[in-house]
Amino acid sequence: MASKDYVKLDIRPGVDVDMIGDLHALPEEWTGKFDAFIANSVFEHLERPWIAAREVMRVLAPGGTFLVSTHQCFPVHGHPSDFFRFSKEALRLIFEDAGLTVDAADYAEQCLIVPPEHIVPYGMLESWNREFPSYVHVRAAGRKT
Repeated sequence: MASKDYVKLDIRPGVDVDMIGDLHALPEEWTGKFDAFIANSVFEHLERPWIAAREVMRVLAPGGTFLVSTHQCFPVHGHPSDFFRFSKEALRLIFEDAGLTVDAADYAEQCLIVPPEHIVPYGMLESWNREFPSYVHVRAAGRKT
């Protein structure tokens, strides 16, 4: 059952899903309704995350905040599809282009990439990963002004 304080939305039914919907086209009656928006490991699954960011802008009330955490580097996985990986600059740009103020964009959980040896010789892996770090997560947080 949906709480009066929040709605848990997913594109298909599941445990803890209050409403089935598409983040690319949220209900019109949600315009300006929410004080906060949180998405964890969702934006990599969106066909057009820039459209979803505009929907976040639309459904947030003035002064409302958002927190989005998605993947910078992660194995391909479906739910139902897997489309994107983001840098912190890309995530910031998507939300700023939607008209939101991004107060912070950063990475979390540094990881190592081990490509085939013909791409990066194994003897260079440590220095290569240090010079060109990868992260499991990328996050952006901000507000509607």
